[in-house]
Amino acid sequence: MSSAKTKAAVLANLSSFGVLAVSGVLTNVLLSRGFGTAVLGAFNELLSLYIVGAQLAAMGCHLAATRLLPLVDEQPQRQRGIMLAALLVAALASALVALAVLTGRPLLAAVFGQDLVAHGLVPLCLALSLCGVNKVMLGTLNATERHIPFALVQALRPVIVLIGVVVLWRMNAQASSVPWLVAVAEVGVAVVSVGLVLPQVALWPSGSSWRAELPAVWHFAIKVLPGGLVAEANSRVDVLVLGAMASDRVVGVYSFASMYAEGLAQLPSVIRNALNARMARMSGNSGDLWRTLPRLVRMAYLFLVPCFLAGGLAYVGIAHWSLSGADRDTALWVFGIIVCCLVLAAGALPLDLLLAQLGFPGHLSLLRGVTFALNLVGCIVLYRLVGVSGVAASVGMTYAIYSLATLLLARRLHPPQASAGGQSPC
Repeated sequence: MSSAKTKAAVLANLSSFGVLAVSGVLTNVLLSRGFGTAVLGAFNELLSLYIVGAQLAAMGCHLAATRLLPLVDEQPQRQRGIMLAALLVAALASALVALAVLTGRPLLAAVFGQDLVAHGLVPLCLALSLCGVNKVMLGTLNATERHIPFALVQALRPVIVLIGVVVLWRMNAQASSVPWLVAVAEVGVAVVSVGLVLPQVALWPSGSSWRAELPAVWHFAIKVLPGGLVAEANSRVDVLVLGAMASDRVVGVYSFASMYAEGLAQLPSVIRNALNARMARMSGNSGDLWRTLPRLVRMAYLFLVPCFLAGGLAYVGIAHWSLSGADRDTALWVFGIIVCCLVLAAGALPLDLLLAQLGFPGHLSLLRGVTFALNLVGCIVLYRLVGVSGVAASVGMTYAIYSLATLLLARRLHPPQASAGGQSPC
């Protein structure tokens, strides 16, 4: 990718992130002020379940598309086969996951023990039936370097939810209506994504090339799935642990801080999404790769640290406007702990998918599994010892540990002196 194209990609993704961040903050603020912190907590519990379920629904096929499509960018028939194979697997997985959640609704309702969570599982199932296919279409846009459409779809979901919250608040709607916004947003994303991706498929000759590509897609997807699943579970384990161990009010106050902080942690994806295809192509030349990575780390620090600090200052004002008393103090403390850890790990945060991009999805899954286990134990133990601040400390330390381990493992598996000719094994 040329320098100008890279800058355009970063700008498109940065604009999308800005919309996503503002929409997410406003959604949390409006839910808190319009419906109360208990409803905010229950909604974030449902959202956490949904985000974890979405990984199962996609079955790793969105990451397979992101990895495999750039390797055949001059072979449109093969690209079409990869896309169709990934879409078919994701469609089947989405239907099965939605059915499983619907069947397990009584168990999930018993674990979280809240009526709003129980009622919200029905629209959650509708959203899950679509989200796997949506994630593959989004991965296709990213892998084929259609950065403006990719950024548009990325920003669409939170905007729909925000508009829905405003409408429900103005209508004085019941809190039980709020979870339906997740399903409405997923339908909107599906409509727009089909409009963007379908013409790309239709331009290529028809045939059964997807059958030839299915083994490669499945082989990569099934290896990367555990890593993707535990990564999303890891990003939501704090809310899920508190949902099972504390009241919705505690979850609401904690999530008001953690969702904002973890939203800032998505900012590195602006850099990662712009470079995904390039990194996949560089996997065959370790010399170029390890000459490029230090520059990327420096660029990430220079870009991300000021953004994190500016975001932190903005959050102080938001917290003072939205919360009061002990709730505000708790939220600020939680936010500060997580953001300090993000600043420490800033340079390596955009490289969270590096192992998959180098062709080592199994090692990525293993590393993410170990990190998730550490975070889960940390959240439970530290909550028992010091409360929600301990949960925040566990989450923050996870970012630093995972980022450092990713670089060390990548250097061990794909050292600079490796031959430049072949691909790393999937």
